[in-house]
Amino acid sequence: MQCPAAAAMGRRRRPLAGRAARRAAGLWPGAVALGAGLAAAATARPGGRTAFLQPGTAAGPRARPRTGALAGVHPGAGLASGSTTAGLVEPGRPPIYGMGLAAAASAALAAGTRRHRSGHSTGAVSTSAEGGKADAAEPPPKPKKVRITAFDSIRFFLITYIVCGHFVSFAAPSAFAFRAVTQINVVVGAFFALSGYVAAYTSTENAERAASPKLLGTPPPKWALQRIFGYYPLHLLALVLFAPLFIYPDVLFSGLPTAIGNGLLALTMTQAWFPMHAEVWNAPTWFLSALTFAMVVLPYALRVLAKQSKPELRRTAGFLFLVGLLPKLGYCYDHNAWWLLEGALAPRAMPNLAIFNSQRFNPFYAVIEVLLGVVACRLVMLDGAKDEEEAPKTGSASVLLPLVGMAGVILLRATGVLALSDMLTRAVIFIPLFLLFLMAAHRASVLPKVQDPIVKLLSSKLLVTFGGLSFPMFIIHGPIGQLFYKKIIATKLWGGPLHVVCGPWFFYVYLALVLGSAWLIQKTFLSSKKVGSLSKAVVGRLCKAF
Repeated sequence: MQCPAAAAMGRRRRPLAGRAARRAAGLWPGAVALGAGLAAAATARPGGRTAFLQPGTAAGPRARPRTGALAGVHPGAGLASGSTTAGLVEPGRPPIYGMGLAAAASAALAAGTRRHRSGHSTGAVSTSAEGGKADAAEPPPKPKKVRITAFDSIRFFLITYIVCGHFVSFAAPSAFAFRAVTQINVVVGAFFALSGYVAAYTSTENAERAASPKLLGTPPPKWALQRIFGYYPLHLLALVLFAPLFIYPDVLFSGLPTAIGNGLLALTMTQAWFPMHAEVWNAPTWFLSALTFAMVVLPYALRVLAKQSKPELRRTAGFLFLVGLLPKLGYCYDHNAWWLLEGALAPRAMPNLAIFNSQRFNPFYAVIEVLLGVVACRLVMLDGAKDEEEAPKTGSASVLLPLVGMAGVILLRATGVLALSDMLTRAVIFIPLFLLFLMAAHRASVLPKVQDPIVKLLSSKLLVTFGGLSFPMFIIHGPIGQLFYKKIIATKLWGGPLHVVCGPWFFYVYLALVLGSAWLIQKTFLSSKKVGSLSKAVVGRLCKAF
């Protein structure tokens, strides 16, 4: 049987037909390309200058081979598209028919031999007898991230509970209401878990075991500083605005050195490392102190957790759960605190306030809850990924049941039916339920059409707007509360705490003032481009310095 290239060389042959032709095409996948190359060489003008493609022509300098090009043939040679001439005629070169023909033939035959032996092409896309078209399968599109607005509303409800818990005693509540609203030590763990969840969602890839390019391309110190300076400017503003409110009691009762020391702790956000001084000045901002340490750890942890599969993530969650639980078991065992409702107890009634504060404030324990949030988010983000299980079927109960469980735990403890320490309730019951709630809300939010009624409600415009006020509410509610209810301050300003001067109803005025102040701060300070630019500049300088 003659080679199909013989026709281009002017030799006579009998045409191949039927199965023999198909077999020949399969044995010689480079024959068509070889024939085209020989035809191009045969049609060149005798004695003329050879037409051949130089690197960089037709597609620009350093042009890459197009899809469908054969290995060893210059880009743009036209073999895949069926053309016989391509490129530019280079002046000043002698005729090189033999060299061009040999190069084309050897390249095509080598490609055909490799394909015949290996069963598939390693460097090029197969070309059909008619000229060939690239048959490259496009990878499936990566799932897009949507903004989960329900998380903003969740943040608002959490901070509202915290605000009420700190000052509800001035509203003369019933014993049941007081016990129900003062379980702050339980609920605050949800803030850490939510912070980790959001960090994972924004810094790792959907349906892929990988961190985001932005995370990988940002040095960890810079990544951490960018997040810290997302909340530090408002923290600093509150310290400056209410400095007299903070300094006066310190100087009056403990002296100037104590006031300076407390001020440094608050200014540097290191107070959470000191169990008996974690609530100096603006007391609720101990949370920012613990969160700052978590932000330093996260850029390293996210890189590792982003690579884990679902089974690995579940094992990591179990390990983190046990590491967080052991210190709490030690606290309860050593001080027989198994059945205490610590949030409703006065500090002097605590069996060991320093140890209890270590459980509440220590940044190491906060990091564990943040990482649990990261793991929970990654379990959802890997739904349907390659070699991973599909997303579980979700319904209205998926969101409702964890929510009912969390509310039920709070109410059962308030009634005394469930007698369990704040620390154990937080670690064993509340945080796992909250993570299940976040995961269900996440899955419901990324569907093409959100159908879950609770997620729809949480994603409503009004609640999302309130969610945008949650951070300034958190920062400002402590100083405003001191202004009205701290005895030494309120006596100087109003003649006494306002729940005494005005009555318990003033508590609702206080809540309205907190909400209004948060709105004002959001509009004038947090939305300011100057504040954002200044924060960015400070981050840049700190990164250069360190």
